[in-house]
Amino acid sequence: MGGGRIVRNGVAAGRMIVACSRSDGAAANCEIAWVTVALQHLWVGDDSWARMDLAHLDAYRRLWIDVTRRAQTGYVAARACLLALATCH
Repeated sequence: MGGGRIVRNGVAAGRMIVACSRSDGAAANCEIAWVTVALQHLWVGDDSWARMDLAHLDAYRRLWIDVTRRAQTGYVAARACLLALATCH
């Protein structure tokens, strides 16, 4: 699978889990897994960050705490950065 396809699928998964977090829904494990891997690509993290709305910061904090906890060794940094951005506001 090429990097472009990973980025496209990762951005789609990121959008889905961000939307789920806004509505207090639970993202599917497979979507979180995609985001965990795809966040290695800068475009995916930037897209997820750009979708964070200040009105939903508590939901984003819960989301990125959950995603960061689930991340395997070597995949934590990008998720932790999104958690830090959600926490700084």
